[in-house]
Amino acid sequence: MDNSQHIEQQIAHFKQVLERLTLSHSIGRIGTFERSLQDNSSLWTPELEAIYGLNPGEFEGRHESWLQYIHPADRERAAHALEQAIETTGSFETEFRIIRTDQQIRWIQAKGRVLYDEAQQPQRMIGVQIDITERKQTALQLEFQAALLQASYDALIVQDAQNRVLFWNRGATVLYGWSEEEVLGQSLAQLLQTQFPLPLQQIHTLLSHQPFWEGELIQTRRDGTQLTIASRWSQLHELKTGEVTYLIINRDISEFKRTQTHIHFLAEASKQLVTAQTYQEALRNTVHSAVPSIADWCRIDLLDSHSLFERLTVAFPELPEETSSQLPPLLETVITTGASRLFPHLSAPQVQELTRTPEEANRLRTQGAVSAMIVPFHLQNVPIGILTFMITTAKRTYTQTDLTMAEELASRIALTLEKVRMIQHARALNASLEAQVQHRTEALQRSYEQLRQVNIDLQQSNQELQEFAHVASHDLQEPLRKILAFGDLLEEECGAKLDDGKIYLDRMRSAASRMQRLINDLLAFTGIATKVQPFTPVDLNETAQTVLDLLETRLQETGGQVQLSPLPTIEADPIHMQQLLQNLISNALKFHKPSIPPLVTVSATISGDPPICTLSVSDNGIGFDEKYLDRIFTVFQRLHGRTEYEGTGIGLAVVRKIVERHGGTITARSTPGEGTTFLVQLPVRQPSTANETELEPDLTTGHLQL
Repeated sequence: MDNSQHIEQQIAHFKQVLERLTLSHSIGRIGTFERSLQDNSSLWTPELEAIYGLNPGEFEGRHESWLQYIHPADRERAAHALEQAIETTGSFETEFRIIRTDQQIRWIQAKGRVLYDEAQQPQRMIGVQIDITERKQTALQLEFQAALLQASYDALIVQDAQNRVLFWNRGATVLYGWSEEEVLGQSLAQLLQTQFPLPLQQIHTLLSHQPFWEGELIQTRRDGTQLTIASRWSQLHELKTGEVTYLIINRDISEFKRTQTHIHFLAEASKQLVTAQTYQEALRNTVHSAVPSIADWCRIDLLDSHSLFERLTVAFPELPEETSSQLPPLLETVITTGASRLFPHLSAPQVQELTRTPEEANRLRTQGAVSAMIVPFHLQNVPIGILTFMITTAKRTYTQTDLTMAEELASRIALTLEKVRMIQHARALNASLEAQVQHRTEALQRSYEQLRQVNIDLQQSNQELQEFAHVASHDLQEPLRKILAFGDLLEEECGAKLDDGKIYLDRMRSAASRMQRLINDLLAFTGIATKVQPFTPVDLNETAQTVLDLLETRLQETGGQVQLSPLPTIEADPIHMQQLLQNLISNALKFHKPSIPPLVTVSATISGDPPICTLSVSDNGIGFDEKYLDRIFTVFQRLHGRTEYEGTGIGLAVVRKIVERHGGTITARSTPGEGTTFLVQLPVRQPSTANETELEPDLTTGHLQL
């Protein structure tokens, strides 16, 4: 083989090498460049031009032209890296963003070296630029995800199969009090003194067969406070080694569990208050039920008949009865100001000011009193007692949530005492009224003329009482209207400054609205016997249509429908018939099933001699157990809590009273979950004396009847 053939083979080999190199650069998105440091010209390969979105040969060949493609935020840093290499290091490696000709933003990694002449003067710079956009985006995404984990409010923890901590985010530091550096490698269960609902090994076994495990744990913070934790565990597998790790997401639900305890306690305390025979028994039972669920020590001090405070009852193991009647200083302050006091962390002087005697203070200090709260309760705006709760173990301290519960309990105690006072007053009034009725009955038996005169006097007295009730009801509503109006103004002008006070403002306005509705309903109930219209022919079709017009907004809110069949004309009080239909249809719209629009059917039939109209109002609502049939027509009797369904428990009592005034009857048929049908029977024609409302005496009982 001659020399020319050898040269051709070498050229072919070099071409193959060059093709492979070009292909590899194209696949790896790698471009090379060479920059002359003498005239600042640059030479780019086609691969590098393609990275920048340029066609082969389109690059202008000047270093300054390259700088224009670099993202403005990175331009100075990239230029500085190259200049530093020229002046000091002789090589460079940097990352920056570029803006391609098609406006795409790409990440570039640049590496290069400076070449020197024999006098060690920089002559040229050669290097490569690599498109690392996908890798950079992945890295940024991982950094962002790591930042999200760190920013999570929940505690995010990763531990290995030996329960050693591998990852601990800032949420865990905030929750438990240890930094990541302090806990890495430690046993999580031992560090937090975790109490599991089932053995830890069993949790690991469950996670090998199911995607996650959830449960409640009892754990201890660095400061010794116990927490109730909602924990969710997931099993992870390392892709390369297959090593098992566990991702744990923990959330503090201590306040939620505490609230549940409060709700249960308040329900039990309310039962004790309602069922007790005397207020002393009610308060004593309430105090004892508070220990130990709410407090380790509880006391009630009550104002006696001589306006002196005496300890009514106390609950605490190992605490003897004390004899001093002097009110402790802190309790004196609370009763004077009328404001509750919360002591999350009790000091020794505060323990002394909470107790009546030195012996009592010593006992509490021995028991380790750590936290307390004092709440007054009032009767007719006059402070009449004080509730004192105390914790004597370090397991937890009282918070604002506990104080809110205690204030609610104080409110219920005050209502109970008011009820007792009203019952006692009512009994006295009843006894007095019974004596008066007996005296008047005997007078009626002696003289019919005296009976007539007494009857007239009683009618006039009854009218005055009704007018008094009406005026009193309006007087009651006036402060309620002011409460609602000033509440709205307070929210409008100071809403942004109220913070937690916004809750109390909303509760105040809600209570005022409920009281206003109750007064209006009571007026409607009592007005049936006093605000009566003569019986006239009433077209129930027109009455029903009027009711539907009044309930149009309610129908739109619930998505309900009312199907009316032809209804008859009967002799009745027009206003009362409208009340009757409106209350029955409103009741059907109120007690509908969640997410199912109410459907109400109104129909009527006439039968018998004399003719009786049977009015039927049926719905597809929640229904009720018929064993409560008598209860639903009684004033203030409710089958559902106020938080479930609004109302005052008077509507059906109004219906019953209207029906009875018309000489009719009412009943209902229902099955829980299958709707309710109310059946109202009314005379088609009223007796000629039905419009008379004179008071007549019942001499067999000695009572007056309407």
